[in-house]
Amino acid sequence: MRFSFMRSLAFILIIITLIFSCNNKDITQPHDNDADILDKKDINNEDDILSIDDLLMDSVEISKEWKNLDYDECIIYFTENFYGKSYLVDEKTYKIKNDITVYLKKKIDPKDSKFIIQNIFLNKIEFEILDCVFQPRHAVVFYKNSVPIAQSSICLTCKQYNSIPESGMNYKEFIKILNRYEIPSNGSEMIDFYKKNNITPSPEPF
Repeated sequence: MRFSFMRSLAFILIIITLIFSCNNKDITQPHDNDADILDKKDINNEDDILSIDDLLMDSVEISKEWKNLDYDECIIYFTENFYGKSYLVDEKTYKIKNDITVYLKKKIDPKDSKFIIQNIFLNKIEFEILDCVFQPRHAVVFYKNSVPIAQSSICLTCKQYNSIPESGMNYKEFIKILNRYEIPSNGSEMIDFYKKNNITPSPEPF
């Protein structure tokens, strides 16, 4: 009888211990889903949310050299795609790279040259990077006494660019400049240009 009583008491104590343990776990440890729940005020506060453009913009600095660029000539080049070459003009020889074919070049008048600097290269950077390879077909080069002092390679297909000095980019305004000087800016215009001038464009790298 004593043994039966002790066994019953032990069983009751075990049950009480288990119940207390479960209750204590619920109080001190959050449910797994709690970690994924955000306060609604955090979600609705749009001012606290940074877009990818904001984050990228913070990582890019527009060189102050553009503001006081001392140049006497600006030329826009339309070329074969110079994939893997970054820039049209060699930084050591100051000459157009021999392995890049130039199809068309246009000297830009002083007013538009100034516009390019102020409204394209000194503008906020547009991030619209598409899923494609950087294959620039346009280059803007600024010269001083026939020596290149600044340049930018621009791929309008994937919306990427390289500039020396580091710059911003306003693609919409750049396309307007291209149109004003009758420089091809999109696929159909390029095809028409190739046909009109009997040009067989270089094959795509991919």
